[in-house]
Amino acid sequence: MRQRKVWGEAPQLWLLLLLASVSCTLWASVTARTGPSHDKVVVCYISTWAVYRPEQGAYAIDNFDPNLCTHVVYAFAGLDITQASIKSLAANNVICQVYNVQTRSGYLDYLHIMCYAYHGSWDQKVGYNSPLAAPAEDPFSVKFTIDYLLKLGAPPSKLVLGLPFYGRTFKTVSEGNLNDGSDGVGFRGPYTREDGFLGYNEICNVLSNKTSGWTKQWDPQTSQVLARSERNVFTQDVSVVTFDSSRSIANKVLYAMSKRLAGVMVWSVDTDDFLGNCELDGDTFEDFKVVSSAPRRLSQSYPLLRTINEATVLALEQLAVPEPVPDDSENEIPHGSIADRKNAAASIVSLSLTATALFMLLHSLAH
Repeated sequence: MRQRKVWGEAPQLWLLLLLASVSCTLWASVTARTGPSHDKVVVCYISTWAVYRPEQGAYAIDNFDPNLCTHVVYAFAGLDITQASIKSLAANNVICQVYNVQTRSGYLDYLHIMCYAYHGSWDQKVGYNSPLAAPAEDPFSVKFTIDYLLKLGAPPSKLVLGLPFYGRTFKTVSEGNLNDGSDGVGFRGPYTREDGFLGYNEICNVLSNKTSGWTKQWDPQTSQVLARSERNVFTQDVSVVTFDSSRSIANKVLYAMSKRLAGVMVWSVDTDDFLGNCELDGDTFEDFKVVSSAPRRLSQSYPLLRTINEATVLALEQLAVPEPVPDDSENEIPHGSIADRKNAAASIVSLSLTATALFMLLHSLAH
């Protein structure tokens, strides 16, 4: 009688326990699926002026998907020029003469290495924007930059490899091949409207149009794509753009993981195909050995950003490199490590099971 009385005086108890069980289980599910499924850094830059671009190029903050990044930088929102800052110069002789890279690294959480804009219309000849490896006649490349910084003592656990979500444009009266002379200006796109510059979303829109007359070719040495238009019958110009495709991005992620870098950064997410208007590349992981676990995409939006996260997981599997455990507690990713998230999810599931068991016990006692 006493047992029945206790249960009878608290008829809501079973409902509360049931709700606790359901809510905790849902929380565990969400916790386990939020954020990139790896422990590497993915820093996403968003340009503040992107919101003012016309038509489908306009990028509002509502377009941003935080689940694809670990860190976000909204650039450049009113930097105070009176405050102390570090201005890095790209030339290796300047770095060597001015900076003690190893010493400065001790004061920095991460070093974002802008491995792009190696070449552009200012060279007055067609060149690759961001070659992974350099052609024989050109020493500047992603590998050269990273290897040089590592040689100077930069900790790999603090280096963040910069990836471009854009290409460099050229106009030439030649055939549109690498090193052909160009006009020194390039051409602009309908959204970004900057001479010598095309966002990836602008590039893929042109290339997805089968009647545009554009063709493209892959360079396996540099992991770059060169695309060219048909010759303009009036100006006799050939338009050229060199850029990173999803395959380029995947190969650079593989390289970054092989060097045990902290991760990658992107400039910038607002020039990715954030609306998912373009066809997806079919050769993204062509140069990977392990592709069986590549996830099936549920969305065509952000193809390059999604490639980064997929390639990171696949690269770590392929390389099978034990993750180093440096004393970098200050660099902890805000959303926690994968192990933290898994442990949290496991704890919550355990709590859910405990609540369910308690409910069953009380129900048994009541009857």
